[in-house]
Amino acid sequence: MKGMFEMGRKMVTYESLLSMYVRCCSIAGRRGWNERSAGGLSVRLDAEDVMQMENGLSFRRDFLPLLAPVKDLAKDFILISGCNAHLEDIANRPEDLCGVVQISPDGAGYRIVKGFGTKGGISSDSHELAGMEPNEDLYVHLSIHEMEKKKKGPYRSVVYHGHPTNLVALTYLLPLEERSFSDTLRRSSLNLRKNLKRDLGMVDRLIMDEKELTQITLEKLRQSDAVVWAFHGICLPGDDMMDVIAFVDALDKAAEVRLKILQASGGALQEPVISTAV
Repeated sequence: MKGMFEMGRKMVTYESLLSMYVRCCSIAGRRGWNERSAGGLSVRLDAEDVMQMENGLSFRRDFLPLLAPVKDLAKDFILISGCNAHLEDIANRPEDLCGVVQISPDGAGYRIVKGFGTKGGISSDSHELAGMEPNEDLYVHLSIHEMEKKKKGPYRSVVYHGHPTNLVALTYLLPLEERSFSDTLRRSSLNLRKNLKRDLGMVDRLIMDEKELTQITLEKLRQSDAVVWAFHGICLPGDDMMDVIAFVDALDKAAEVRLKILQASGGALQEPVISTAV
């Protein structure tokens, strides 16, 4: 069916997925998690079904090199926000501020095939395709999508990176130890026990190159559902866009409660006892 593709076992139109994508970007933007152009949201699509999108794809661009190959994503298609794109503005200009990239057959490069302002065609002054580039964290997103594909198969996957204010603030106050940090969040919002089954991964170094940060994040994600980049933000994969955003919201709410507790108590407080039963 034209304009349809499979999300797991559910068939939806590309337009429906884009609508949900725009909604999730707007929520993250309004929460202040993606100040200005920071962070982004991406979705790995099924290549064969994406080819059936009603508005079509353009394969005029050459492949650009990635920081390192993502061979298991060869020929795959990724919907992702643009570099310097304000996520809350994507709702008004999705054709300019987000788009779809295709990974090269050898996994070593990518090219824009839809969106990012390319609908306008050739720029009259430069004779090149007009528009912005994919999110600056493209390599991080692709590497996590590759890991998810190896683990879960050909179904779609979601990756989000943002800077939830309260969660980031808490990394300045608490020891950066994964178990204690996660337990503090669980004690701060008891409903979080149902969602935070595994401890958060923690990257405690603020400055490192993108390739090193990506590899450490991948290692942490093998044991965790999300990784906190201390003093910076959070990075996590998932199967459903809204679930991913809701999870970050729950974590940030728990962090907000803990910050209020610390402010009100001066450090002395009564902690709830966490039962192993949920």
